[in-house]
Amino acid sequence: MAHKQIREALWNVVKIFFGKKLRILWSIILLYVLGITLIFCQLPFWDNIYIKDIIVWFIFSGLIYCMNAVSKDADEKYIENI
Repeated sequence: MAHKQIREALWNVVKIFFGKKLRILWSIILLYVLGITLIFCQLPFWDNIYIKDIIVWFIFSGLIYCMNAVSKDADEKYIENI
């Protein structure tokens, strides 16, 4: 981070990561996970301790699966194969 070029490159990555089209994708994914979580909260077997697991899944697995699903290399049966 001491070099100006590295700081500029990192800033460019952050801008791309939060670009308009990707913000729409992040919002859709987040709304989906929140919706499923709210549905499960109403079920009798739900405990609030599961929220931690959902957050960890969302950050480390869910976003990766969604990004792979919308990539150019994914075919129509990507979700079915996963």
